[in-house]
Amino acid sequence: MDLAALRARETTSMKTRALLVAISGFLMALSTLAGTAKLHKEHRFAPKPGGAFKVEASFHDVSVTIKEGATEVAVVVDAELTSWPSDAEEALAAYAPVFQESGDTLLVRCRPKSSMHVGFFNGSGSVVVVLPPGMDLNLDTGSGEITLKGENPDRDLTVDTGSGDVRVEGSCKNLEADVGSGRVVVRLSAPAGRVAVDTGSGDVEFHGEASEFRGDTGSGSIRAEGLVGRATFDTGSGDVEAVWSKVPGAVRIVADTGSGDVFLTFPKNSRLGGEIETSSGKVRCDFPGTADEQGKSFALSGGAGSADLRVDTGSGDVRVISAP
Repeated sequence: MDLAALRARETTSMKTRALLVAISGFLMALSTLAGTAKLHKEHRFAPKPGGAFKVEASFHDVSVTIKEGATEVAVVVDAELTSWPSDAEEALAAYAPVFQESGDTLLVRCRPKSSMHVGFFNGSGSVVVVLPPGMDLNLDTGSGEITLKGENPDRDLTVDTGSGDVRVEGSCKNLEADVGSGRVVVRLSAPAGRVAVDTGSGDVEFHGEASEFRGDTGSGSIRAEGLVGRATFDTGSGDVEAVWSKVPGAVRIVADTGSGDVFLTFPKNSRLGGEIETSSGKVRCDFPGTADEQGKSFALSGGAGSADLRVDTGSGDVRVISAP
């Protein structure tokens, strides 16, 4: 490297350090100027058996516990907001919780009519709920984690977060989860009907029985075990690993990845039909069928009444395994 180039590099490095120092100083000054406000609210609802309970939050984590024997719906909302140049107390007031009853629906809303902010703004908070079983649950937060624990086998569960992890432990009738960015973990203690999980970026992990499972992620892996019926897996980039405890006849199973390996395990007495293909990778299958010479496709020969298996990956290996 010549002298001129070396001097140019040193000059650039000095400018970068100076800029970082300036930004750090600005943020420190801003934190000194910014104000902080806190909020704490509690509310009690009478339960609505057969009805619905909804949460509409903003930057809050949402935690729900279903407690057998509970006689009320107990809600605790906490929030903390730092703001500059706008007044923190005034800014936080827009997120004050609203507790509503409408017919057979209970609603907790911690979301302003307008989300426009000028200057520096940072908020965090939580919505903590304890309630008896017997109501559909709809939990929605703009940016925050969602956690649910407890048994509610006869009612539906819907969760939605723009950014944050989701964790479900317990039971529900049907489950739908929509996550912009975050990991989803579902552990069911009892069989469910339809389970659908969609995440733009993040891994999906499912344990339990569902008559239908659908996992869709733009970037992330999908792992499912204990499956007992039809299933669909779709990843833009990520592996698929799935295990069936039983395959009840002519169900349809589809796995599609842009880039990622696919590992599917079925009971050894399963009857599988359909086709397996990979553009770049190898296919290995323990069940009867015919492979092409390059090992990139496999036609299953399960016959009439068999499960219809369709696997397609742009780049990745495919392994279909017969469980011992």
